[in-house]
Amino acid sequence: MKYIPINEIPQDFHKIPLQNGQEAVLHQVLLTVVPEISKTQEIMVYKYKVPCPLCGHEVIGFSYDGKVFANIQLNCRWCGIFFRPVIKRLL
Repeated sequence: MKYIPINEIPQDFHKIPLQNGQEAVLHQVLLTVVPEISKTQEIMVYKYKVPCPLCGHEVIGFSYDGKVFANIQLNCRWCGIFFRPVIKRLL
């Protein structure tokens, strides 16, 4: 596992707009092996701080491509709700 500095990541990946008007902000980038995808090849894993839609507390969500979240259900540790970070749809 290798940490990649955020300033080396293109600006397009720093924020993901969400359907509820909030934004997920890039928190950390790792270069690691993900057994579910490939057991031999290292891939980039983008970790984002996703605001809870109820209380606003930040929850960590991750993405393999920097555009769509891989974990489809998050749990807020502050208020306890489960939610899905839905990316903003383009019309």
